[in-house]
Amino acid sequence: MGLFWFFIGAVVGFFVAWYYLSQQCRTRLAERDEDIARLRSQLADAKLVKDENAPQPAAIAAVAPKPAVEGSDPPAPIDALDPQEQSSDEDEDSLLMAPGLNVEPDDLTRIKGIGQVLQTKLNALGIVTFQQIADFTPADIERVNEELDFPGRIERERWVEQARTHAEKGAARD
Repeated sequence: MGLFWFFIGAVVGFFVAWYYLSQQCRTRLAERDEDIARLRSQLADAKLVKDENAPQPAAIAAVAPKPAVEGSDPPAPIDALDPQEQSSDEDEDSLLMAPGLNVEPDDLTRIKGIGQVLQTKLNALGIVTFQQIADFTPADIERVNEELDFPGRIERERWVEQARTHAEKGAARD
């Protein structure tokens, strides 16, 4: 008979504990819902009222042009520079001078080792097609390695060979 009462006590204890814990969970969920509603309201208010004196994010501040000396004019845009004034140590046939090309850019992320970030950096350098990478000279490889700050990566991951393969496939489709 003692086992029967032990079993009944255990079942009742189980249901009491379950009820108590479920009430605690409901209370915590209700508190979190209130916090979420409050934060959404604050976010909406913040979007409506933009503080112009608020500090800019570091990424925007780093990109914003700043004059070198107080009161001096900001540097001229790169496009405004005369090609004759550019450094003479870069040859004019360099692949890094490719932004003037009117070609459809390739998806350089198809080359193993090039992700979205590296593709963006390569595009900023004017490298937008597989053929450009396939035509890299040792000097081009050295310059791109320096610009990307990944010494030896182009050779190690065999970008030139992969680009040749992709360029040939692209030419075959045309």
